[in-house]
Amino acid sequence: MPFRRRNTKRSVTAAPDPGALSEIADGILVWGHPVPGNGRANCGVVVEDDWLIVIDAGMVPSQSAAFSKALSTFGRPIRHLVLTHAHIEHCGGTASFPLAAIYGSPATSQALDLPPSIAAYQAFMPDYARELAGFADHPPRPVSHVVDGPARLSSRVELLPATGHTAGDLIALVDGDAVAFTGGLINNGVAPLGFQSLFETWAGTARLLADLADLVVPAEGPPGPATVATIFADYLSACLAARGDVAALQPGPWDEWAEAEFRNRVNVERAQLSATGSVAISPTMLRALGVL
Repeated sequence: MPFRRRNTKRSVTAAPDPGALSEIADGILVWGHPVPGNGRANCGVVVEDDWLIVIDAGMVPSQSAAFSKALSTFGRPIRHLVLTHAHIEHCGGTASFPLAAIYGSPATSQALDLPPSIAAYQAFMPDYARELAGFADHPPRPVSHVVDGPARLSSRVELLPATGHTAGDLIALVDGDAVAFTGGLINNGVAPLGFQSLFETWAGTARLLADLADLVVPAEGPPGPATVATIFADYLSACLAARGDVAALQPGPWDEWAEAEFRNRVNVERAQLSATGSVAISPTMLRALGVL
């Protein structure tokens, strides 16, 4: 069985937006954020004949509850909730989908079994500090179905395990090769935040995604063609080539990306650590989390 059921269950100053729903293909929708920034990630929806499949859940109730309410207009139950990885902006809102089975990689499952790092989240995302405090009493729901190999959820949706952005990413491939929900494996027009990423593997996975789907839905930024994944892979390779020196980051399309100043430092530091086999988080990120 490709999945098994568990027995246990640029820094932006604008006010955070809850997100908005838009259709990108027949029965395929994105819950996206017009203003990028920490704590805001795209989510997805696939409309089946009599149920919905949701990809990622948002971070806090102001996002996830609004997302869930928007989906109620379809008059279909949310049967499956797929978590692309364990970063809190993708999985923190699972409590807003109480009846959905939750699918995630082994790494995501293990991460959600741990207490949330509330103080670190609040230090890094102060705009959401009050809502993040609620995790103390109402933490994210755990994974109910661990995906450790390719798994088909329906005739439309296939889950593909991957690594790169984290040690346990999931890609949701819809309608053959039409659309790929990539989670943090791809961003479009927004610098990624690869504070614990495996950069060599990540660049390779991004290039595979460029060959996998006609349209990619990134973690941040608008959906785009496969060339988005190619450009993103080039950025990751440039981070590796900088060898720990952000001033040595080669110029490219990423010069115009949002969130670049802080995230480039994190990514170049982590890329160098990754190249040496270290699993350490970048010092710049640790300082931002208030733990260094």
